[in-house]
Amino acid sequence: MAAEIARLRDALAQAERKAQESGEGAQRLRAEVVTLRDARAKEERASQERTASEAALQAEIVTLQGALTAARQVGKAAIAAFRIETAAPTAPYGPSRLRRGIMRFFRSGMRCEIRRVEPVQ
Repeated sequence: MAAEIARLRDALAQAERKAQESGEGAQRLRAEVVTLRDARAKEERASQERTASEAALQAEIVTLQGALTAARQVGKAAIAAFRIETAAPTAPYGPSRLRRGIMRFFRSGMRCEIRRVEPVQ
């Protein structure tokens, strides 16, 4: 009977050690689960921040593309203006036809004489 009691005490001690080890193992697993949850939450926040940053960058790219298109149009217009300027004479050849016509009109008005026209019979 003493041998059986000793054997039962050893079995009880082993069961207690196993329970304690499994309890410690469970605590380690719980701690690891908490760590993994924190890491997952951190990665999700980082992913959301990257998504928001990506959207902001896309909007900025669209804005910059619009500005680039406008700048290209202005540049093309400037180049076209330079091409026109080089083709145009630097000094006018003389008074314009309109100006000459106006000058002729006023000169002739200064020398104008009043004449009577006789009716034809």
